[in-house]
Parts: sequence; structure tokens; C-alpha cells
Amino acid sequence: MPSESSTRPTVTNGVPLSGTATPLASTIVTMQLGLALTLLLGLMFLSGGMFYLYTFNYDIGPYFTITRVIHFYAGFASIPFLVAKYGSTTLRAAGYYLRIPRFYKAGPPSPMNRVLSPLLVLNFFVLYFSGLYMIFHYYYTVTNIPPFEFKPVQVHMWAAVIAVPLIGVHLGTHFLEAIRGLAEERQTLAVRERAAPGSTRAAFTRKAFLGTVIAGGLGLAFAFQNTRLGRTNFHGLFIGRVPEAERGGPGGFPSETLFGMAEIDLAAWRLQLEDADGVVRELDYQQLLALAPVSERIRVSCVSGWTARAVWSGPRVRDVLSLVDPLGEARSIEFHSASNYSWVWHAGRLRGDDALLATHLGGMPLSLDHGFPVRLMVPGYPGQNMVKQLDRISVRRADERQDPDFKLARAGDTSGCGASV
Repeated sequence: MPSESSTRPTVTNGVPLSGTATPLASTIVTMQLGLALTLLLGLMFLSGGMFYLYTFNYDIGPYFTITRVIHFYAGFASIPFLVAKYGSTTLRAAGYYLRIPRFYKAGPPSPMNRVLSPLLVLNFFVLYFSGLYMIFHYYYTVTNIPPFEFKPVQVHMWAAVIAVPLIGVHLGTHFLEAIRGLAEERQTLAVRERAAPGSTRAAFTRKAFLGTVIAGGLGLAFAFQNTRLGRTNFHGLFIGRVPEAERGGPGGFPSETLFGMAEIDLAAWRLQLEDADGVVRELDYQQLLALAPVSERIRVSCVSGWTARAVWSGPRVRDVLSLVDPLGEARSIEFHSASNYSWVWHAGRLRGDDALLATHLGGMPLSLDHGFPVRLMVPGYPGQNMVKQLDRISVRRADERQDPDFKLARAGDTSGCGASV
């Protein structure tokens, strides 16, 4: 006959480790979910910081594509972990207040948890809601969220800023405890297995549960970043970003032009090239086409989440700049759109072989959606930098982007993808 001690459920940190308990009730599951979520949130916030630098036009190089991949893959992958983590902690907290024996013995949540957890739940809801809204809704920079009428991009940014100290306090109070508790529970499980072989069924169940969470996260990330799911119309709930006129053609990928498109009279249109002294030279459309064209497969990546590769054709930027900057003295260059959108570039980023003034897409002249008659295309940067419907290029000997007042002025024009993609 087994002794009382061999039949009593093993307890770690006051929570019995019943082999029949749901995986959500296990402290080891909560700890593992928390550690995984910490890593994913770290990737999200680091890449989000890079988004901030790109938005404020800091010269940080052609790394936006990998930044976008990290941010959106980590964001989607974290959703099942976040749901499971809060499901686990909520179950145990509810079990205590409902006086379920195996949870009640563990004692009440700490005063810090009782204050911090609701704040984190609210913050994460706002953070993820605004992030998903921007991914799935076309008008993510101009549609305001009631009741305060904030733009989604502003809501998302401030939710992230507030989340950092909240998560910092949470980690500071629980990280060492989680590591210590994880080691203790593993030791307890090993003792139980030696005392009662076959009692690892609970451990197998936990691994299956965690495997399901991991698979769910990877599935979400892949589905909404690598399949048509992220571009599908859901009966008006979400608005697909592929214009109807572009579907099935070379421009059949997302296009965002949030600040208006100008009507272009090609006979009257001119591309103005302004040198550093204010002298202007003009090219009409035929003169632009006469410049030696090249074709490059360039990936466009938008801060709202989507990405697309296509073959763009047109003269190299450096060849066009040589008409007004033959000595290569320019430090910064402003690209202005007929829709009155503009972006200032560091000149050095535009002198490579693959920086183009694109006039064609997939062998066809640009459509209005993709920037007719000409747009800038440079790989490795956000789509908001690729100004559409160019009508003026201005060369500057000074680097205007280093002026703090200039950066603040630009901030109002660059939330989202602007008039660029």
C-alpha cells in the first residue's frame, strides 16, 4: 500500500503538479510562455525602434526589409504566446479566488501583480489592436480611432512607449523568480518520475501544448506575410491593398497612396531638376525615356506590413543627377511629388547601380496607382521613401536631414507609407 507521501500531489511554489491538470495550470508552462514572449517582445520593440528611426528619416542604411520581417513575424508569432500566457495566469488567479484547492494553496497573487497585470492586459490590447488595424485596414494613417480620435499609428507608438516600463517592472519582479521556479519544477518532475515511472504524462501534455502554441505562432506569421491571406478583402471589414485595376497585371501587388494622387497631363508634365544654386532644368516624358534605362528586381516593403518584389525599369538616379550635379557635390536631395508629398534623401544612398527613377513596371509604363509617370525606387528602404508622381528633384550641398527642426517637420508627413507606395 503506498504511503501518504507517495500519493499526495507534488507541490512547487504552492501549486500541485497533478498529472491530470490542464497544461495551462502548470507553472512550468507559464514560465516557458513568459520567457518565449519576452524574447518575441524584445525583437518587436527593437525593430519598432528601427521603424521610428526610418520614420524620422535618420540615415541608417538599407536595412528596412529585414527590420520589417523581424517586426511583423515576431508580432504575429507572439499572439498565441500572449493569449496562452494570460490564459495560464488568469486560470491560476481565478482558481485562487474561486478557492479551488490546488490553486488556493498557492496563495493570492502578489500586490504588484494585482496592480500590474490589468495595466499590462489593457496596454497589450491597445498595442495589438492598433498594430493589427494598421496591417489590415487600408486607411491606417487617416482613419481615427474613437473616442479620442487618435490615428492608429499614433496609438500604436504610444502604446509601445508605455509598454516598455510596464514590461520592465514586470520582468524585474519575476525574471529571477521564473528562472528559479523553472529549475525547481524540473527537479520536482524528475523526482516524481523516479518515484512513479510513467508519471511524465503531464510533461508530455505540456510539450504538446507548447508545440501547438509555437505552431500557431509560426502559422500566423507565415500566413499573413507570405500568402494571399494578408491581401484578401473580408467583405468590407478589412480592405485589401491590391487595387482592382492592377489585379492580374504586373502591378498586381499592394499600393498605398494616402495623401492623394494628382491628375497628370503628360503633354504639360515636366520633371524639374534643380541644382544647388537654384537653377532649374526640365525634362519632358520623352526626354526622360531617352535616358539609358536599366531594369532591376526591387522589393518594396511598407511600414504597414506588406512586401512585394517586381521588376522596375528606368534611368539610374545618378545618371539623372549628373545633369545638375556633375561633380557629385550634393549632400542631400529632395524628391517632390505632384501630389505635394516629398522626401529628402542622403545623396550617397542614391549613387548605386540599383537606385532608379522608374518609368516602367514589369515592362509596362507605370499606372497611376504605382506612380505614373515616374517614381523613385531604391532597395532596402521603406516604401514611404519611394516618392510617386515625381515632378521635381532638388539638389542640396548641405545635409538637410541633420537639422532637428527638419526632422520634426518631416514627422507630420511620414506616418505610414505617405504618398509613396
